[in-house]
Amino acid sequence: MAKRMNEKVLQELVGLDLEKEQAALATIIRTAGSTPRNVGAQMLVFPDGRTVGTIGGGCGEAEVKRAALMSLDSGKHCIHRVSLDSTVAADEGMVCGGNMDVFIETIRDLAPFQRIADYWQKKETIVSLTIVGSNKEEIIGQRFFFDLEGKGNWPGPLLPAQVEEQARRGLSRLVDLHWPEGGGEVKVFVHPLLPVANLLILGAGYVGQALARLAGELDFKITVVDDRAEFANRHSLPTADEIICDSFSRALSRYPLTANTYVVIVTRGHRSDGECLKLVIDSPAAYVGMIGSRRKVKALFENLAEQGVSRELLKTVHSPIGLDIGAETPAEIAVSILAEIIQVRRGHN
Repeated sequence: MAKRMNEKVLQELVGLDLEKEQAALATIIRTAGSTPRNVGAQMLVFPDGRTVGTIGGGCGEAEVKRAALMSLDSGKHCIHRVSLDSTVAADEGMVCGGNMDVFIETIRDLAPFQRIADYWQKKETIVSLTIVGSNKEEIIGQRFFFDLEGKGNWPGPLLPAQVEEQARRGLSRLVDLHWPEGGGEVKVFVHPLLPVANLLILGAGYVGQALARLAGELDFKITVVDDRAEFANRHSLPTADEIICDSFSRALSRYPLTANTYVVIVTRGHRSDGECLKLVIDSPAAYVGMIGSRRKVKALFENLAEQGVSRELLKTVHSPIGLDIGAETPAEIAVSILAEIIQVRRGHN
């Protein structure tokens, strides 16, 4: 399940000066069997061999890099198939033995990537439709867009409802669509591009600190909220992008909860946990999790239900939080929570 273009890849793309430098973008558009990265993973390749992003590492990535350098020389787009047979996988120390098709495009126009950046600036999702195969060579590599309201610039007939629905769910896929003006069928890579996911940690105690530290290795913008200055500070939270030292209610009244937000409630006590949960439970957040024993959670849920919170909404809360891995220390608990968030984010919950 491809979630979003690598932020560093996009930053490099929009910063290119095409009069002075070239680049090729490699995107996995199809996989079969076991592969190190999923559909949608991207890598930018420069003529000097420098790369940004990854499509899995190892000799498979090296092979794609060579193909990208050849595309830069020829100026042509292509689809390159990488076969990761069991021998190669064993030599690389990988558990894979599938194959993947990688679309390699030489960058000729930065406007499409600037459009993606503009959507991300507004914290909105945009869906890219790239023509990767056609009997009309001149249209290969053309990129079109639509947003989650269905508005876009695809020139052909309306997109199939199934394509739009899967894109809204964050699913990248390769589809055959009709091209107008006698173009026949074209192969199109449909790629939802989400802005950076937001991790909102409510509570800056030991578990919150461990979460912020470990999440720094993942693709999240990390915000931590706590009303205690001795915890909500840069010394305790060096990897947080934003630290808010304020009451939870005031902080949440100003924080924009979206479908790209993952909320973790790990405050210092039952009362503040319940206060936070009541404020976020009916939000569009992709994930809401709350720490606590089963007994504590059951009692808190009963209390909230008596206050009028829907029992159906309470069923959507991940609590007790995290995957059951027998975690005990703050770092282990943070690992279990992040594992559950990744599971939800990748659509495997």
